[in-house]
Formats: sequence, C-alpha cells, structure tokens
Amino acid sequence: MEQTVDPIKDLKQMLSHSSGYETNRICHGCPLNNLAQEMSPLDNAFRRNIEKLYNAWRLRIADAYSSGIQADNVRKDA
Repeated sequence: MEQTVDPIKDLKQMLSHSSGYETNRICHGCPLNNLAQEMSPLDNAFRRNIEKLYNAWRLRIADAYSSGIQADNVRKDA
C-alpha cells in the first residue's frame, strides 16, 4: 500500500489474495480480529501491541487514500 495510487483496487486485491477465503465462504470473520478480541481483555501487553499494529494499518491506509485522491483514483470526500 505504500506506493499505491489506486488504493481501493490494491486493497481489494490484497485482501482477496491474503485471506485464503472464497468470498461466499466467509462466515467466521477475520482470524486476526477474532484473536485480538479474544486475547485483548486477557493480556494487556498483547492488547497494546495489537493496538499499535492496528494504528499502523490505519495510518498506512489513510496515506494510501491520500495518494489515491491526489492521483484522482479516489473521491475527494472519501
């Protein structure tokens, strides 16, 4: 995502290739999200580390959307 100019297309591609799931077979949610929800209340260090990871992802995606807006591949109000 760091060098993308079309983040929506690239995000869709990344998620479809990395998930290992077929679209019509997803019924148990995201394994990482499930782990985070199950472990975070039990282990503060785990919760802090997963929070750092999620924050880094959010920042990377926000940067990618900004690049997409500048390249006119993402609506300016996204």
